[in-house]
Amino acid sequence: MVQSEYNGKKRFWRAGIKGIADIVGMYKGRFVAIEVKRKGKKASADQKVYLQRVRECGGIAFVCDDDSLVVQMLDEQYQKIAKPSTA
Repeated sequence: MVQSEYNGKKRFWRAGIKGIADIVGMYKGRFVAIEVKRKGKKASADQKVYLQRVRECGGIAFVCDDDSLVVQMLDEQYQKIAKPSTA
């Protein structure tokens, strides 16, 4: 959110991509998007769309509600895309 003032009135407006993940970065040369949630909470429709777009582009994207599992989840997702199935 960005706050600005115009003609004495404060206004708030959003900047950026709708649904963008809380954490974005790189892992072993792959773009990563992680949506962080409290236990029991779900990603919004916009967040799900964003994560799916990242996956479609070859990135790693997931929702995580337990920070102790992040590295494990990164490795699992990386293995899925790094070694395509031979079926």
